[in-house]
Amino acid sequence: PRIAQCWAIVGVLALALVHKALADIARLAPRGLGSGRTTVANALWGLDAFPGTPTVPPHGRLTLAYFNASGGGRVTQMHLVLDGAEMGEIQRHVALSITYNDASTPSVFVPVGDFFLDQLNGESAPFESKLFAKRPTNSWFSLAPIPYERSVRVELVNALSLPIGGYTYIYHDGTPFDAVNDGYFHAYYSPNSLLAFPWQPAPLLPVGGIHGRGHLVGTAMIFSSAQPDNFGGNFDHVCEGNYELFLDNTTVLSGNDTSTAYRKAGYQTSDHVVAILGSEDYYGYSFGWAGNESTLGKIGMYGTQNTGTTVRKRTPSSAVLATYRFFEDPIRFTDSLHAQVNWGYDVGHNVPRDLCPHGTGCPIAYETMMYFYLAEPRDASPDQSGFPWPYPLTPPNNTGRTWH
Repeated sequence: PRIAQCWAIVGVLALALVHKALADIARLAPRGLGSGRTTVANALWGLDAFPGTPTVPPHGRLTLAYFNASGGGRVTQMHLVLDGAEMGEIQRHVALSITYNDASTPSVFVPVGDFFLDQLNGESAPFESKLFAKRPTNSWFSLAPIPYERSVRVELVNALSLPIGGYTYIYHDGTPFDAVNDGYFHAYYSPNSLLAFPWQPAPLLPVGGIHGRGHLVGTAMIFSSAQPDNFGGNFDHVCEGNYELFLDNTTVLSGNDTSTAYRKAGYQTSDHVVAILGSEDYYGYSFGWAGNESTLGKIGMYGTQNTGTTVRKRTPSSAVLATYRFFEDPIRFTDSLHAQVNWGYDVGHNVPRDLCPHGTGCPIAYETMMYFYLAEPRDASPDQSGFPWPYPLTPPNNTGRTWH
């Protein structure tokens, strides 16, 4: 009966969300500047209404959409299905680039496959999350709002010697940019293609962090190892990594920095650090990853579209796990955000000291995507230096980057 009551509550909450969405459907856009008119940019497919539409040239780039509505606007949806090469090559050798306000440098420059939460040569399970979705036909969708003040350009950059085709459409809404409340959408990819587990933390953001006012809306991760016996069961040991988010120029996990008397209160807190003690808990599990679930666009085992696992694969020579998490309430910061995954606190506890050689560790890949909004566009030109990105368990291409 108690389980039935819980599911009944979940159903009521879901119905309330549906009713709110239906109420929004009836709300008309205001008259005047921008007027909320919808525009759609089509690209890549030249065998229909727009013959001669170009593909992405080898070692070249192609603009999929460029919008510069008076008063600003926003991209509201992107759909991409790409072909012309093996999916694994496309995922890591084709970049998605987003540039705001006719800047000379992009604010987003990431692997197109990882951006859409599709990894492992297309073996990621179909899923539907809060902001992204993948269909069984390798169709990708993004519903992340992308506001801009003067212009936005969405491009594909191709490092392959083959042209990349397919079909894309990108929706644009002319509702004016709100300089007070609208943030600029960003995504950051951290390759972490070769780390020394458990001695080396996995950086989730650039070494210097990101700066300005903003909020984090989601994270995705793919873990790879060629030593599956070290991470047996439900991906034991690697699941113990703490997600540490340092807010507003805090860079160390210094414990309680509030007025809370935690010995009396029974809990630990901090005004400047968000620490989730275990990767599996951060991504919506407990005691490891016990299945290959995603929410699949319905009220699933979590009751939301915020968490899911798209790859859970073992062979005699490998272990691979891919998962995502989007927040009901964003993690907000006013000046800066630094972030890492840290296994150090569990060494000698949930991670045996003799599991991996001291110092050199066990080689793993721990690749991540971070999705966030900032008050001003970020310069992502340094992110281009590692392109094309390495495959898991290979040295990073960017030899100038500091790894810690």
